[in-house]
Amino acid sequence: MRTVFAAQFEVYVPDGRNPEATFLRLKDLVEAWVTQKYTAVWRTAVHLSFDDREQTPYPQHSIRATLETSGEYQLLAVDWHHPDQRDATLRWATTVLGARAGEDVQFAIVVRIASSSFVVRPVQYQLGRPRIVDEVLGAFPCSINGQMVSKAERILLAADVASFVQEHITSPNRTIPVLVMSPDVSTEHPVIDAHALQKELLGLAHVVVLYDKWAGYGLTDAVGKALSSYNGYARLYWPGFTTDSDPLRHPLYAPYTLRGGLNGQRPFGSRKFSFLASIAAARFVEGSAIATARRKLQADRDEKLREQLAEAPEYERLAADLLGERDKYKKRCDDLELELQEKIEEIETYRQNLAMIRQHQQDTESEEAAEEVDEPENVIGALDLARKRFADVLRVYPSAREAAEASEFARPDEVLECLKAIAEFGRARFDGRQIGMPKTWFRERGFSHYRATESQTTRTMFAAERTFTNDGVRKQIFQHITLGGGDRKNCLQVYFDADDETKTMDIGYCGAHLPYASQTT
Repeated sequence: MRTVFAAQFEVYVPDGRNPEATFLRLKDLVEAWVTQKYTAVWRTAVHLSFDDREQTPYPQHSIRATLETSGEYQLLAVDWHHPDQRDATLRWATTVLGARAGEDVQFAIVVRIASSSFVVRPVQYQLGRPRIVDEVLGAFPCSINGQMVSKAERILLAADVASFVQEHITSPNRTIPVLVMSPDVSTEHPVIDAHALQKELLGLAHVVVLYDKWAGYGLTDAVGKALSSYNGYARLYWPGFTTDSDPLRHPLYAPYTLRGGLNGQRPFGSRKFSFLASIAAARFVEGSAIATARRKLQADRDEKLREQLAEAPEYERLAADLLGERDKYKKRCDDLELELQEKIEEIETYRQNLAMIRQHQQDTESEEAAEEVDEPENVIGALDLARKRFADVLRVYPSAREAAEASEFARPDEVLECLKAIAEFGRARFDGRQIGMPKTWFRERGFSHYRATESQTTRTMFAAERTFTNDGVRKQIFQHITLGGGDRKNCLQVYFDADDETKTMDIGYCGAHLPYASQTT
């Protein structure tokens, strides 16, 4: 059978409470979940016997529930099989486990699906998080490998970013991914509802929201720009993340990807749930409390068997031989199981890498498709589109928009390509890549009329025309690219400068050719 969903939590036992009481409360939740499902869906009453007998509460349904206790060790197991409600050739198998090992209590659920007959047609089913997961997380504080499971998104202030990165994102003990969402520059909020996303990914990922741009700067300082998340983007940090990680292994999602709906895509949260559920299913291994309780209960059963056989002396030697053989084969099985698990993890690593590469390719293709659809009709359209598309690196001044609105330049697509070249130049510069001379960079991209500055006479005579204001800060910019020539419709200039402090390329002007010293009057 194919495993399609798995979840596992350590259940917190409050101080002063008996772990057994917590375990029995967990058992009651599991039993109520099954019985209420039959009452609501199949209009059938069922009572779990927990005596390892198979029950058939409905045609083609089966439930086997067990509850074993040995001192401070307890193990609950419910195996539930039933056909799919829409396709009778598909069968669901759900295993719910609960365990107490001393002071530790643990819960796990594994959902599998298989075909009951050979039918050559697509397998279609609806997978959602079983309601028992929400009920357990609602009834108890729970953790995964010591990290508390958050039921709501976390809002991260700038002052808390550095410690959060150290204690959570780069923690070697973290076992579930962290999705960090940054605010959009225009709305100062994430582009999708972070609370709804956390609810959808409950138990599979932690959703964290950067409170403002200063928190975004803090994240960039902590992990580096190539591994950060800003301007409405979101990044998924897998367990094992370090500040030396390959950015492609920790995918970055653009705002249009988060909004979803492009080319008929499912919503982002739904797609991420399916993706993370498949990974969790492949990675499931019984937790320490469950494994410990299972071993202890098995050892008790073996001891009782030895005691029973010892009462019949003529079988004692045979029993000892059989138990010895069984122990030998059990060790061999344990060794093979460990070897198999290592191979599964190795295969899963390759599969996960391939999935991330495919996801990156899909996001890139979606971005290219979006770029093909967005064709600017005029200069202001090109400027606004560039501002949106390269929001991580371009900062457009009001003076640039004012000039663009007045421009009659007839080739807005060329303006967009020019702004794209400036954005790519900025990204390369701020990432510390070797970019050579700016003049060579832009000439190789088809923009030969690049000037790093103006003549001294022009700077003296027309300094005011090249002084631009943004958020109350005045800045003189002389670096520019000129497009076209001749009359105003066929000539346009873009004045820009790099701000190494904010790591942005400032676009101060985008419009008709500015006056200069040697022009013909």
